[in-house]
Parts: sequence; C-alpha cells; structure tokens
Amino acid sequence: MEERSIPAQIRYTANGIKNFVGKRLTNYPELQITGAEGLVLGFIFRHYKDNVSARDVINRFGTSKATVSETLSNLERKGYIAQNVSPLDARAKIICLTPLGEEIKKKFDIFFTQADSVLLDGFSLEEKTEFKRLLTKLEDNLKNEGGCLCECK
Repeated sequence: MEERSIPAQIRYTANGIKNFVGKRLTNYPELQITGAEGLVLGFIFRHYKDNVSARDVINRFGTSKATVSETLSNLERKGYIAQNVSPLDARAKIICLTPLGEEIKKKFDIFFTQADSVLLDGFSLEEKTEFKRLLTKLEDNLKNEGGCLCECK
C-alpha cells in the first residue's frame, strides 16, 4: 500500500466521505439542496437553539456576507428556515427552523446516524471513542497553529 502523509490521507478520506454522503443524499430527492446549503443547514441544526445569526454562519464557514446571504435566502425560499429580527438587536436576524426545517432535521439526523454506522462499521466502542478523541486533538492542533477549520470556502 502506498505510504501517504497524514494530511494527504485525511484529505483522501474526506473526499471519500464527501462522495459517500453525496451519493447517499440522492436517496432524498425531496431535499433539493446544494452542498453549501447542506453544510449551512447542518450548522443551523446544531446551533439554532443558540440564537444563531448570519454573522455566526459567516464566522463558521469563512465565506463572504454575500454568499451567506444568498444561501440563507435560498433556504428561506425553500421553506427550511425563517430569519426573524433579534429581540436584542433590531439590526440582527436570528435564524429559526420552520416546521419543514424541523422535519428535514429529523431526516438529516437519521441519515447521519446511518452514515456513521456504515463508516464506523467494525470499530469497537473504545475505538470510536479514541477516534473522536484523536480527531478533536488534531483539530485543536490546527487551531493552535492558526489553521482554518472552515467547512467550505
């Protein structure tokens, strides 16, 4: 087997996971979302109870205000989110899930639980725990070196 550097192996694996997820998502034609919309929705699903705003999305993904605005507008037009004026700052909008967004979140949760099951097949509970610990340590090392952990650019 070809010996790869750790960064090369991680990139190769990440591309494989991206392709795996993309192919599996074709089983959900009702979603009709782009990859960027899926990433943003995933972020919103994880943080919507924390009064997430467009600024939070910009900071998380390192993309422009215009790109985030367009993505959020598309998700709003599709009925997954609503942007409501913040009670703390009338200039800010808080992103909320609509009933359809809540329904889609449930589908995403099931989808990624199944994906985790496939990707971690054959791992013991201890190996899964250790794997997550090591990934977190790697992420921390990147942050300490000023690396960007943005999900898309």
